[in-house]
Amino acid sequence: MPQKNSELSKKTQQTEKPRAKAPRKQKRPKKVPTAETRQRRMRLVAIILVVGMVGSFGIATLISAFTDNDDPDHNLPSSTTSETEEFAQIMLPKPDMILIPGVSYQAEILTSEGTMRFALDRKQGEPDVNNFVYLAQENFYDDLTFHRILKDFVIQGGDPLGNDPFTAGSGGPGYRYDGSTPAAAAEIEAGAKPEDVQAYKIGSLAMANNGGDPSTNGSQFFIVTGANGTQLPPQYSLFGQLLEGEDTLQAIANVPVGHATAYAAEPSYPLSPVTIESVRIFAFNPDGTPREEPTQPPAPTPEADEATDKAAKSTGDR
Repeated sequence: MPQKNSELSKKTQQTEKPRAKAPRKQKRPKKVPTAETRQRRMRLVAIILVVGMVGSFGIATLISAFTDNDDPDHNLPSSTTSETEEFAQIMLPKPDMILIPGVSYQAEILTSEGTMRFALDRKQGEPDVNNFVYLAQENFYDDLTFHRILKDFVIQGGDPLGNDPFTAGSGGPGYRYDGSTPAAAAEIEAGAKPEDVQAYKIGSLAMANNGGDPSTNGSQFFIVTGANGTQLPPQYSLFGQLLEGEDTLQAIANVPVGHATAYAAEPSYPLSPVTIESVRIFAFNPDGTPREEPTQPPAPTPEADEATDKAAKSTGDR
């Protein structure tokens, strides 16, 4: 038996043919990118980064400029100006007090929809009247727009960047100032229920701010147009009331609006611009007679200072 197995093994070895080895695949040499190719890739990466940054900035700006709630307690007049006003088109110095003691003021806002006239309330908001008169005399508001319009709520303007939907709500005069707080806020602090206190009424002129903080006032203002606006909390500096032009106010409030861009949640951007053509200031003496120009104290001169010193000295000698 062992011999048979040995013979069978020999026959099997003779009949089997050796298997051919598969040829090895040759490795392709790696391509070394040329300098031109590397530059193209770097340019492409740079473009992608820039587009991403611009897109992120646009979305963030719109989210901050517009809110997504029609409830007036959340959909508040706001401006997102920074302390340094990086995006402001006009950089003005913060004004000194330019209002004349004992003089009252009115403002006439001429718009593409008509004219509105306001009594400016120094007693309620002297720093705000002072700021508004200053900006008007600097022609700051000329050719700006009402960039935010909400029927039965408010119309908002005074933003030098408001003509561009991507930046609307983010502009200012180049400074912030401490604005006044409506008297209704003191009533609430004294114990009155907020729902029983009404700071604003239709035609109220007030300053928009950042987060309900009057210390962030700049140039943006709003006018109450309807019942929802009268329910605003007393967090916005109140400094005027409409005297004439309610038809113009309501005409602006009824201008067709839409979303500023695809990213804007609030439909409040006018489809056709509503332009502030000019803001004129009128001053009145304590007896109500119109005051001649100028409507602010004249700049001191050496001659005037010398005359004042002589008058003071002669009074002291008596």
